[in-house]
Amino acid sequence: MATYQNGTSTRSKRLKGKVCLVTGASRGLGRTFYPDPECSGGSLCETAKAIDDAGGICYPVKCDHSQDEDVKRLFERITLEQHGRLDIVVNNAFSGIRAIIDNLLFPFWEQPLSLWDNVNDVGLRISNNVKFLKIVNCCRGYYTTTWHAARLMIVRSKGLIVNVSSGAALDIACNASLGIGKAAVDRMATTCARDLKQFNIAMVSIWPGIVRTEVTAHFEKSLDCTKELKEMSAYSTQIISKIKQEDPQFTGRAIVALATDETILNKSGRILDISDLAREYGFTDVDG
Repeated sequence: MATYQNGTSTRSKRLKGKVCLVTGASRGLGRTFYPDPECSGGSLCETAKAIDDAGGICYPVKCDHSQDEDVKRLFERITLEQHGRLDIVVNNAFSGIRAIIDNLLFPFWEQPLSLWDNVNDVGLRISNNVKFLKIVNCCRGYYTTTWHAARLMIVRSKGLIVNVSSGAALDIACNASLGIGKAAVDRMATTCARDLKQFNIAMVSIWPGIVRTEVTAHFEKSLDCTKELKEMSAYSTQIISKIKQEDPQFTGRAIVALATDETILNKSGRILDISDLAREYGFTDVDG
């Protein structure tokens, strides 16, 4: 079983020269997709400085995905600087977790209507340290990015688009807004994949487990001081027991495996669990 820690694997070499766009790459899951050594050598638009430090080429881009002109300019920049090449898109941005935590104990009709916007609409967040606009979206931002990406990829008849979703799409999620939004993300992948397949472009939706990020660390502290959470549904119990289950790089390795799979079109339109991909492709989490 390979761990791909040193960037010398066959998969890593096949990523050299690839151009990838990752949304929400300033923190959480997104910022780990490319700092992992297995990803070194690729070119990346919209991410943090860590990518440069890992040996790739980083192009941080400010983009408010609620503004169509901003998104248009982002792709115009990719077209100009990368000569129209775009190999991989990772739709990842999401920042509704804190709002979800604040409303865990309430049924949907007792939650503010604004929660839907916090979880599923487009917003603007700026990291004070990185000065980076984070795309906050579970539906519209994913769709807008995919719409523009498809137009570039179709010209070259090649590409991969990955929606980062979660099992909340099917399970009894923390709240209705989250589950509905994730289900929409999955449905978008299966529907768009139908149109893209004839152009040799694959699109999938992936389900990470419970991932260690700065947000889940805050979540864990909240659990320690909230007795009621321990009496919630089986799904919430699972969250508590697996809050430290996965390192974010585990998801990054799954994306690398998909991006270097020469038969990826066979998976297009599917919803893929990260743990299943680890068994299939033979990669592990950073701690095994």
